Amino acid sequence: MARTQSILSRFELESLRRLAGGVGLALSSTQRVRLEFLGLIVEGPSGIALTAEGRRRAATDTDADCAAPDPGPPVLPRKTDALGRSRRRRRSPFD
Repeated sequence: MARTQSILSRFELESLRRLAGGVGLALSSTQRVRLEFLGLIVEGPSGIALTAEGRRRAATDTDADCAAPDPGPPVLPRKTDALGRSRRRRRSPFD
């Protein structure tokens, strides 16, 4: 079965490069699970270790595989009433 190469964000590729260099790195649980499902890292009792595929991807010179946008915090619309006031504040007796 032919595997297609997954797209990594710049942060993920930089994380792999730091792990390959032996630098300690704090990854969020979602990043760890994603990289583990992709077969790039193995998480064990001694910590996070790169697989052969992870080392190969960390050694790539180009950012050509960084086509995925870096994830940012979700932007949620502010909840307002009909007059545009925030719903979180207490009602003013003067409004």
